[in-house]
Amino acid sequence: MKLEQRGREGQEPSSALTVDIDENAGFCAGVARAIALAEGALAKGRLASIGPVIHNPAEVVRLQQKGLLTIPQEEVESCDPRTLGVRRVLIRSHGVSESLRARLAEAGLEVVDGTCPIVRRVQQLVKDYCARGYRVVVFGKKDHPEVLGLVGHCPQGAVVVGSLEEAGKIAPGPPTVLVAQTTAPEARFHEVAAALRRRLPSLEVFNTTCRSVSRRQESIAAFARAHDVVVFVGGKESSNSRQLFDICQQNNKRSFWVESADEVQAGWFGPGEAVGITGGASTPRWLLERVASHVAHVARTCGHEKHIKGGSAE
Repeated sequence: MKLEQRGREGQEPSSALTVDIDENAGFCAGVARAIALAEGALAKGRLASIGPVIHNPAEVVRLQQKGLLTIPQEEVESCDPRTLGVRRVLIRSHGVSESLRARLAEAGLEVVDGTCPIVRRVQQLVKDYCARGYRVVVFGKKDHPEVLGLVGHCPQGAVVVGSLEEAGKIAPGPPTVLVAQTTAPEARFHEVAAALRRRLPSLEVFNTTCRSVSRRQESIAAFARAHDVVVFVGGKESSNSRQLFDICQQNNKRSFWVESADEVQAGWFGPGEAVGITGGASTPRWLLERVASHVAHVARTCGHEKHIKGGSAE
């Protein structure tokens, strides 16, 4: 939906500030599925998420107001799940280890499984290769919950590498398979795969980066170049948001990262400029529209007129 406000009568159109919400921004399919499952389960009663349901504080607060509890994953990992004080738990889109899933079942807890289907397939892939005696190498962030869940499907453990330097430390040895955290940058994954192939000729490689995430990386670069200023909305703990914001900055030096509308600063904008509002895969559409609305408010207080496109903000 597009809303536009024309400038004052007699004002030159070029003096108007334009606020444009990225039509490709918003939840990815995996996150949207997990949120929908959470809201459906909350309608039936108490529910606790194992770790923040997504890496976006504003959306977490919105769900908390609907009754969603959040229990740190470390706490769930280290205790008897029967002592958590809840009967129903939500596995977020990142997934969990096989051992934790088994412990939740043994404790008799009802599990609402929000694991992204793509992540679930990668979990099964590494599990199968482990059973065949392969060494598993995961390209991703060591402490990311998705990566921890993948490693937790490898009974013999797995090697996690986050850079070419770390990949270079992998010694030749058993048959090896390489996979990626689904939100890892695809170009860097291919660099790591090429480097490992030179040293491990029999290496098997599965590009498990999410296609929608890869396409998003391409589209946000074009979006950033098409605007004078970019306001990126996303949780600071989100790996996906970090990558997408870096792409924005590489393509537009006037890119700013905020978690909420309150962080928007008037000094970022000038008369007649085009402002792009975008965000990560865990940024809800309503938050993008709220930030766009705030930018429009800032424009008014600074004496700029504004046009808003791509959202319901006013």
